[in-house]
Amino acid sequence: MIHQVFLPEITRKRLTDVVALQLLLLTYAGTRDSLNEASCTTYLDRCARFRGRGTQIAAWIWRAPRRYKPLEKFAQGPAAHKLGWCKHITQEALAFLQHPIGHINTHVRRTASPWERAGADFLRRFYVDLCSPAGLPGYIFCEPVTGSFGRQDLLAAFKEANHHLHICAVCDETGYQTMLDGHIYAELDHYLPESMYPHLACHPFNLIPICHYCNAMIKGKANPLQGSSRNRLSVENIFLPYREPGLGSRTYLHVRLGAPLTEAEFGELRPREEINLSSRLDGFRRVYKIPDRWGQRVDQIGPQLLKRIREFLRGFAVTALNARSLVNELDDLLYSIHQDQGSEPFACAKMWWLAALINDEVEPATRRRQHASGPISPLLEEIGAMLRLDRRASGHRPRGPVHMSSARLETARHLRSLLRSAG
Repeated sequence: MIHQVFLPEITRKRLTDVVALQLLLLTYAGTRDSLNEASCTTYLDRCARFRGRGTQIAAWIWRAPRRYKPLEKFAQGPAAHKLGWCKHITQEALAFLQHPIGHINTHVRRTASPWERAGADFLRRFYVDLCSPAGLPGYIFCEPVTGSFGRQDLLAAFKEANHHLHICAVCDETGYQTMLDGHIYAELDHYLPESMYPHLACHPFNLIPICHYCNAMIKGKANPLQGSSRNRLSVENIFLPYREPGLGSRTYLHVRLGAPLTEAEFGELRPREEINLSSRLDGFRRVYKIPDRWGQRVDQIGPQLLKRIREFLRGFAVTALNARSLVNELDDLLYSIHQDQGSEPFACAKMWWLAALINDEVEPATRRRQHASGPISPLLEEIGAMLRLDRRASGHRPRGPVHMSSARLETARHLRSLLRSAG
């Protein structure tokens, strides 16, 4: 994720209950050769988490063949193998709720037996029910719930917990949701694909609303735990949504400026500090194609940045004498774009592009004018020409520089120092 996302507490609680129920029901089927609603009720009531609601939950399972048929088929597997399978997925699913380390196994192999596939189908069925109009019934949750909990509840909770986020957290390119008649439309990504990890199909830390391009068209069923050399990665070596700051706050974008203001080449995302992010960045780039996708949109990002510069400097008189003031003005814009991350498309790419422009064009021109009578930079000439045209069209008089607070200035200068030190 370029932007950090926060897991709503209500989603964590509700889906933790779902995971616990899934695992308990599979363990129930793992201890028996034949199943029925009465024995399921008794088994559920023995568990403190679901005590007193066994009858309702068992009736819900048996009411729909699409739920109990896979469970019955799973029960037909060899007892020792079934219990071993249940033990492994329980350990992994519960560990992923706390502090995940080590490997998470793919539990649907090509050579999987029918009972294993049935167990996986049962686990995925809960996600289908979560996304159905009815949602999951309130009586399966520990805390009393009126009605149900479904996809719309999950999306609404995410939107509230991430009210600052209007752009897809993965690509920083487009909105991740829209609304119509009070209904939220968004795609839910299984970060670790449910086709490979069915025990994470309803896991609270594995469901993230992202845009259609990232989910369906770019990522598809790509597995973040599959390394580029076909080696399986441990969870410590991949980015984990909800658990750590976004990569955008810990990396910078290598930018090579082109001749016109609106042309540049994007390199790779690099760590801002001396921290080991190489495997996370490699995996993120492999799965979501970032920042490669940004590089294919420079013809859109460049004009957008130019428009921001033009609007921000409207009325400012760009001359050789006030080029130093222009640095401060552009630093103020750099800070503004930094603050707009998560709400403005391509803000991350624009921020580093502008930082490179200030470092490589504006500041060198300022130093030249202070020590010699050389020409002003092509960038300043271009900006100056644009603003003079704007003033003639609007009739506005040139304005002086705007005072910039020390905090904003310090933030902007720090961002630009990251590019200079990488040099």
